[in-house]
Amino acid sequence: MNTKLDFAYLLNSIQENERWTAPYGVLEGEGKSKKGKPFRSITFGIARYLDAYITYYNSGFMILKAQGSLEHLSGVYKSVESLLKALEQ
Repeated sequence: MNTKLDFAYLLNSIQENERWTAPYGVLEGEGKSKKGKPFRSITFGIARYLDAYITYYNSGFMILKAQGSLEHLSGVYKSVESLLKALEQ
């Protein structure tokens, strides 16, 4: 799997979803974990709130931290497809 292509696909899918209507849009970021491992991130939400934050390490390991109406989706995801499927609910 190509991690860069999978991240771009995930980001594009979230940006095109009309459900995420927060005025700041979908924010992309980068960082390093406490252990020094690089990751990319996506922050998005509904209405005015920062509802979800995805920490993307690679296409087989992503962490979704969510609050509010999306809190039940928080967890570790092993594929881009399973994460997108959860977000469609």
